[in-house]
Amino acid sequence: VPMETVFKGNDITSKYRNSVYYADKSLGAFLDWAKTTPWWKNTLFIMVADHCSRNFSDIPAGSPYVFRIPMIWTGGALEGRGMKIDKKGSQVDIATTLLNQLGFKGDFPFSKDLLADDSKSFAFYTYNEGFGFVTDSSAVQYDHKAGKIVSREGKNPAFAETAGRAFLQVLFDDFLKR
Repeated sequence: VPMETVFKGNDITSKYRNSVYYADKSLGAFLDWAKTTPWWKNTLFIMVADHCSRNFSDIPAGSPYVFRIPMIWTGGALEGRGMKIDKKGSQVDIATTLLNQLGFKGDFPFSKDLLADDSKSFAFYTYNEGFGFVTDSSAVQYDHKAGKIVSREGKNPAFAETAGRAFLQVLFDDFLKR
C-alpha cells in the first residue's frame, strides 16, 4: 500500500489487512470530499466487491464465507436515514434493484429486486471448481471435480442443493441459446 503500514508484518494476512485499511481510508476521504461538491445531492454510489478474500487456510476456496460480501448504497440522492437489509443476493441483483427504484423495468431474468418484499432471499455463486447456493437458512457447495456436494449447512440443505442445481441448469440453458 502506498502509505505507512498500520498492521506490522510481511505475511499475507498483515498485507491484506493493510490493503483493506488503505482502501477504506481512501474511499472515506473520497466520499468526504464528494459531500462538499454541488453534484453530491444528485449522486448515488453503489459499492460492492466481486468476492471476499481467502486468507485463511482453514476456509475452502468455494466456501460461502469467501463469497459473503456487503453492498453499500450511499450518496446525496438517497433520502432519509440509513437502513440495513439482510436479504441474500448477488451482483446480478443490482440491475433490477436499481431500475425498480428509478421506476424502470428491465429484462434481467437472473436479477431480483433486493428491496422488494416479495423477492426471495438467496444467492447463487460460481467459482473455478463449482458453485454454491445460499438461502437465509441453508447453504450448499458443489465441487465439479469431486462430482458432489462437499458442504451442507443449515436447516434445509436439500432445498438449497435442488435450487442450486436448478439455477445452474437454467443458466446453462440460457447460455446455450445465445
